[in-house]
Amino acid sequence: MQRAVVRDADGNRWLIESLSPAALSRKAETAETLQRLADAGLAAVHPYLPTRRGDRHPFYAGRYWQRMPYLAGVALPRPGWVEHAWRGEALACFLLDLRRVSQRVGLHSGDVFSLPDYADALLARLVAHRPDLLPRVEPIQAALADSVWPRYDGLQVAFCHGDYHPLNVIWADEGIRAVIDWEFCGNKPALYDLANLIGCVGIEQPEALTGPLVMALLGSLRASDWGRDDDWDALPELVLALRFAWLSEWLRKDDYAMIDLELDYMALLRLRRDELAERWGVDPTV
Repeated sequence: MQRAVVRDADGNRWLIESLSPAALSRKAETAETLQRLADAGLAAVHPYLPTRRGDRHPFYAGRYWQRMPYLAGVALPRPGWVEHAWRGEALACFLLDLRRVSQRVGLHSGDVFSLPDYADALLARLVAHRPDLLPRVEPIQAALADSVWPRYDGLQVAFCHGDYHPLNVIWADEGIRAVIDWEFCGNKPALYDLANLIGCVGIEQPEALTGPLVMALLGSLRASDWGRDDDWDALPELVLALRFAWLSEWLRKDDYAMIDLELDYMALLRLRRDELAERWGVDPTV
């Protein structure tokens, strides 16, 4: 996939993406989902727009194409953004809106993404291609097998963004302008987006796992009765488990520095599990 920002004759800027034929089916499904969410009132979603002929994915020069308005935003002030409680409240507000709207339009049914299967598949690839990493990964997988994997299928399911983190948000001065990059959206454990978000905050600064942004985020969601108690109790393990997806990304890119950092971070999350559970107000022994 390739992306570019272009300007038309009227001065309007557009984000144009080219898609391979193999990617069209999934991209078309995602585009339809975004349109349904936007039509139902999810303000932070900006769907892809059809051409004047009504084709959302026109074919040209051997590839399919899609477009949406280019949305300028305010850059995250790094590293200070992890201390912004208002960002936690804004991120929580979007999750609440997404849950409400997705249930209204019937996006909460269907196949559910399996993190245990994903982790098993990654471990198998490591056995074949990176056995040197197994001493650092196998204890984490074993800890999850003793805790969250046995109850994974019993967790509440909801429609999720699938890659929700602050860099996939277009920020305004005091709120969220848009949430982008929906390629991994679908049915997952109801706390999936929250767990991914918290994990991404923590890898920026581990102390931010209990900092103002995360605590405001959790406080807003808990006050709104966003999840079941037994699902909340699985949150520390879900934060850890979702780092397998990020480890896979660094392995795909052969980013050795990030592989090492990610494994250190996963070990830290495992070590701090009880402390984080206490600060977040959950009981991981349930």
